[in-house]
Amino acid sequence: MRKNSKLVDLMFKKAEKLFPAFKLPIAWVKLNNENMAEWRNGFVDGFGEYHLISINFKIHENEKDLFDTICHELIHAWQFENGIETNHGIEFCTWVLMLKNQGINASSPDCHVKTLRKAHRRLTKKSK
Repeated sequence: MRKNSKLVDLMFKKAEKLFPAFKLPIAWVKLNNENMAEWRNGFVDGFGEYHLISINFKIHENEKDLFDTICHELIHAWQFENGIETNHGIEFCTWVLMLKNQGINASSPDCHVKTLRKAHRRLTKKSK
């Protein structure tokens, strides 16, 4: 898959619509290490404060995989903005389950079955 900045910009715009409005702008850059993606909270430089998401284009096999990863990193941005620890705990897994209902796999190997069950119970209670 050939990745280009226009495609990634469109994916970010589409993914951001799945979340409540972010307070800080989202920026992305290409990543050239062994990680699939990285998110940095409240990154500050000459452009002000923003979320910086770095993506390794070499690792992602197709557009869906890339979009799923973008959604995964946006969960961390949402956690940060809402004062929630940025990990793969119950809040993260709750988002994973909500996105899964829309065909998005934003999961992580750290999302243990036990935590996913707790998140599922939480979502079930909210819908009643």
